[in-house]
Amino acid sequence: MKRIAKFLWLTLLVAGVATASKADQIHGMKPSRPVNTKASACASATAQIDLDINNVRALIMNGGDMWWDRGLQVARYEVPKIDPPGSAQSVSSLFAASIWVGGIDNAGNLRVAAQTYRQGGNDYYPGPLDATGTVDQQTCTNYDRFWKLNLTDIQTYKALGTKTVSNVPKAILEWPAKGNPYAVGTNSTSLVINDQLAPFFDVDNDQNYDPLSGDYPAFDPTDTTVMPDQMIWWVYN
Repeated sequence: MKRIAKFLWLTLLVAGVATASKADQIHGMKPSRPVNTKASACASATAQIDLDINNVRALIMNGGDMWWDRGLQVARYEVPKIDPPGSAQSVSSLFAASIWVGGIDNAGNLRVAAQTYRQGGNDYYPGPLDATGTVDQQTCTNYDRFWKLNLTDIQTYKALGTKTVSNVPKAILEWPAKGNPYAVGTNSTSLVINDQLAPFFDVDNDQNYDPLSGDYPAFDPTDTTVMPDQMIWWVYN
């Protein structure tokens, strides 16, 4: 039931599936009335990556949208997956999606983040917010990336005896979890992480991630039996 609930939660968040023709209609459209926006001075997200395990290849971007190629304006949710990529004509089951969030603040104002095709700007930017609900440009830049690993990385890690910086899989070593002294962001920038970000199994229960002491990335930190074939973690605001 817990796994079903998580799936339903994610399904309800993901919205905005459309066709290529609909995207063409929306591109270039202007709001019918002025829209008040509140955005960071951060640069637009640029990172993208493929979820490419089993028989699916789906493009994910770090700006709140996914499953389409913004440059080519074509669908990128390929089922079945073609290997090597481009060696044959592929079929995409979805065109695009994004997370839409809205609510009413204490003053009765409607607040909405509803990314479509970025034709009117960006609703989301890379990086975590701080305790005051803000983020600076450097943080946005540092987090404009994805952290991706496969089940095989975890299996390799668990089989290690003494764990060192040189033998721990890079994806596990750089995982952006609280307290990880080896966490790395965009352009190999060292990250200082004092808050709970990427989830992990805390083997020694010290509340900090240390890949040299047995801690490793997790989908569900409370259940060591839940290990997906592939995990991708990213954060945007």
